[in-house]
Amino acid sequence: MRTDLARRALFDHRRSLLVWALGVSVYVAMIVLVWPSLRDSDQLSSAVAEYPETLQKLFGGDAGFDFATAAGYLHAELFSLMYPLFLAVFAITFAATVLPGEEERGQLALVLAGPVRRRRIVGEKAGALAAALVAVAAVSGVVAWGVGRAVDLGVPVGNLAAAVVGSALAAAVIGAVTLCAGAATGSRAAAIGVGALVFGGGYLLQVVGAFVDALAPLRWVSPLHIANGDAPVRTGWPWPAYGGLLALTIGFVAVAAVAFERRDLRV
Repeated sequence: MRTDLARRALFDHRRSLLVWALGVSVYVAMIVLVWPSLRDSDQLSSAVAEYPETLQKLFGGDAGFDFATAAGYLHAELFSLMYPLFLAVFAITFAATVLPGEEERGQLALVLAGPVRRRRIVGEKAGALAAALVAVAAVSGVVAWGVGRAVDLGVPVGNLAAAVVGSALAAAVIGAVTLCAGAATGSRAAAIGVGALVFGGGYLLQVVGAFVDALAPLRWVSPLHIANGDAPVRTGWPWPAYGGLLALTIGFVAVAAVAFERRDLRV
């Protein structure tokens, strides 16, 4: 299988990929390094215990908010929002650049001048997005594991990997939605707007669902909640949820391929 377009996309974005991997890794390392100063804080544990149940669910997921453990701390400070947010922003930016961005700049006209099917273009751009996400998640995950060993974090490596993979899968869904919007409209701005709307709306559902019982079932519409609602850094791998995120990603990429094939492109 030829992967020329995917490799070219990764090569063109090598600098931004490096910056994102380093930036996210530095943030992850800082969060992990703070844990030893909080580990023996009885006052902090007592204060957290006084939080309302809804607030504990908001920051700690359905398993509850537990700042007294390293896993609870990591989930609240990293995996409940900031880490998947960083990956989602990266995915949105990458997806909006490699397809609608290239169309707006006229670069796709050169590609389509050859015997290349449109669905292959979408497939390889999606493959490049997946590879880039894996790279950023893998580097930052290894940094979290390495720094965690240095400070005696005590979180099982399997649980840490589950949280990293879940956040990456949630970002993959957002990236696939962005790619789909870009394939359907040819507009980089529209693609970014749709991707940001899906992530922001999903997070809003997660927050509101923690306070409003009637909206609680809708939290499972959010990729962020599907990935981290059960706090996998504490509970391990939620395989059905991760399978659902992977299926959603593949589905949106398929829709993007169909939309891209049927639309008149800008030349």
